[in-house]
Order: sequence, then structure tokens, then C-alpha cells
Amino acid sequence: MRNNFIKASHLMNVGESDCPQTIMSSNVIMERDWFRSGLAALPKVNACELVQSEIIHSSFVYEIVYKLTHLMKCKVSFLLFAYNRYQLDTLIPEVVEMDLLKKSIAVLTLYQHRSGAFPASPFFPVYNYSWLRDGTFCAYALDLVREHAGSLAFYRWVNNTLAKYLPKLEKLEAKICSGNWHDDDFLHARFTLEGEEGTEPWGNFQLDGYGTYLWGIVQHCKLVGSEHILNESEEVVRSVAQYLQKMWGMECLDCWEENKDRHPSTLASIYGGLKSLEEFRPNLVNEVILANIEQFIFDNFAKPGYFTKAVNTDKVDSSLLWLVVPFGLVEPGHPLMQKTVDRITAELQQQGLYRYLGDTYYGGGQWILLTAWLGWYYLLQGQREEAQRLLDWIEAQADEYGQLPEQVNQKVQFPHKYQEWVQKWGEVAKPLLWSHAMHIVLSINLKGS
Repeated sequence: MRNNFIKASHLMNVGESDCPQTIMSSNVIMERDWFRSGLAALPKVNACELVQSEIIHSSFVYEIVYKLTHLMKCKVSFLLFAYNRYQLDTLIPEVVEMDLLKKSIAVLTLYQHRSGAFPASPFFPVYNYSWLRDGTFCAYALDLVREHAGSLAFYRWVNNTLAKYLPKLEKLEAKICSGNWHDDDFLHARFTLEGEEGTEPWGNFQLDGYGTYLWGIVQHCKLVGSEHILNESEEVVRSVAQYLQKMWGMECLDCWEENKDRHPSTLASIYGGLKSLEEFRPNLVNEVILANIEQFIFDNFAKPGYFTKAVNTDKVDSSLLWLVVPFGLVEPGHPLMQKTVDRITAELQQQGLYRYLGDTYYGGGQWILLTAWLGWYYLLQGQREEAQRLLDWIEAQADEYGQLPEQVNQKVQFPHKYQEWVQKWGEVAKPLLWSHAMHIVLSINLKGS
């Protein structure tokens, strides 16, 4: 990026009713170490004169703005949205001239936190955390375009974060045996960008992110041609592998954080992570457990002649694509998988994909990342034209700055539910880094490099 310090004038216009009369600001240079020591030294100005300062570009600025919202005690979404528009208009005008692949890469690198964490969506407050699931696909996308430093930083963040919480596993097995356990006893699905567990209520027991992490760190080693990060993370990787092999049969929340059960997409993530790790660390993986996971999926989710989203249902979910790609539990041409994809496209596809029928989250729109996943599957089947058509649709959903949302609010399943979520959490998350990651994955695979 152009300079370490960028002149940031006219960040936004706010009225006195929008936030307290004074906020932290003025003509100062907010240096990183100084900022960590606290914002109290900043002089106060009238809110209507807001932020005519020289401030650090990219994620440092984003972090400062995010923290200012808490000091100001005004709506996070208001200030972050204003900063986002300022940043795109003023700090990086060159982004407008990029093709969307370069814009997606820029989104991942721009918003990666200094810790190495990827916020799920930097300007959607509820998503201002890093999930192992989302973050691993962001890291994988960067590896595909040879931005290995960003990927390495993420896996080091995971290593440092999990190392702090591994001791809780020492008592977990005893708690499970006694029946006296709760979700917080397990490793969490998401962490703050600084690597701490969240404190507000959340469905923390999810296993798919940990399987995805093992898969991703192995892909990183392959793509960089070095096992350095695997050696560096040896203890964490060993503990995660043991954790998954002990817990895979337990009911946990699905990848959408909605239903507690055994889920084929979660089991595929666990299988794919362990199977990938076996190539580099065979001593850490029990082949019997891999076989048991595979058998469980075929015994419990394939009864109607195709794979289903849960045990006692005939419904499908777009996340069933994970059985094939990238986790490799089922071959793309397997008859059961072909029938599954036929059901997914018949029931869940408009132009993009719904998650599942009956989805009410923001009305149940078409998801960018799942549409890219279907394209990824098509490529494995040699259906390049279909994959290209999906990529074209995805790119048509980007805004003028190239930002992709989590889902598209056209042809939602339950229109009246859309406004309910807008009133609760604001507009649909944008940019969603996982959407950009999957856009990169599909684009690079279509290019064949």
C-alpha cells in the first residue's frame, strides 16, 4: 500500500444526534505501539468535525475505528460503514480499476488483522470474529495466488490461539463421561481477532472448523513446498487430531450454527482434515476411525438413494458438496453424489444456491460461497461451461468496489424475514471474506493454475 501513513480527511459526516458530543480524534499520528497504550491521550473535538487525522492504512485503521465505536458508545455499524465507504473512496481508489480476482485478493489482504486472523466480515459487528472454518478457506485462497505470507500468519495465529486453550481438553473426557459438560468446555468455533474466546452467548461446540483447519494447514505445506508451519504447530496439530478422533461421533452444531446433530458436512470436514494430515503425519491418524466416519455417513445419510443433510430427513443442504470437494470422502462421479447434486440444483438453485429449503436467515437468499462451491464441483466433473456460468453470476453480484456479500437478497425464500434481520443486525454482511475466498478458489481453478 502506498504509504505507512495516509492523510485521512473527511472520514464521514455525522450529526450531533448520531453519537456523543465529543469523541477521540484530532491531528495526530496514531502509531501502533502508541495506540496499544490507550486512546486516552487523544484530544477531544466536536463530533461534527470528525477525524481529520493521519492514520495507519488497512487493518490498523479498521481496528482503530472499530475500537472508537466502543469508546463513543454509538452504533458500531454506523461508524464502520462510514469508514468502509471512506476507505474505498479515498484510500484505495486503484481498486476500482482491478479485475474482480485482484479485488478479492485485496479484500483478504487488506482486512487480515495484524494478529493473522481473518475477520469473517470486518464491518458486520456480529462477524467481527475469526472462525477457523472461514479463515482456513481465506488462507487457502491466498496460498493459491502465492500470497503465502498471509496464509502463514493465519496458521500461526491459530497455533498461538489454540495453545492457550488446549489445557481445557484435559478435563473434557471426564466431564463427558459424567454427563456434566456444556458447550464452553469444548474448543470454540470462533475467537476474537486477538485470539481470545468470546464472552457473549454463542454456539461454540462445532467440529467442522477443526477438521477444515487440519486440511488447510496441509494444503499450505503442499503449496509452499515446506513442512515448516506443521513442525512449528506440532503440539497443536497433534492435540486437534486427537480431539477430533475422540469427538467425531458427538452431536454438535452444523456449519450454519443452527442445528445440533451429526452432520455429513461436519463429518466430511473431520475426515478430510485427518486424511490430509495422514499424508504428512501418519502416526497421528487412526485409519480405523477414518473408516468408521466413512461408514457412518453411508449408513445414515444415504438411505433415499442420495445424501441427506441429517439422519432423520430426506432434505438436502448445499454443504453436502463438501463430501466431494475439498474433503474427498466421496468421489465426484459416485452415483449417490450425482443424485445429491441433482437434488441440490433442482431444489436449491435459482442462479446462485440457497443453503437449504426453509432458511429464514435474512430471508434465505442465494449464497455466494456455495455457488462457488457448486462451480468447484462442476470443474471436477469436467463441466467448465457450467462453472464459468456460476462464476459470471458471482461476479455480477459485486458492488462497484468489488465487494461480495454473504448472500444475495433477490428471490429470497421468506421476504418478510429479511427486514426482521436488517432491524436486528443491519444489512447483509459485506464484504464477507469467505465469499471472496471462494471466488478466488473458483477463479483459479477455472484458470487451471
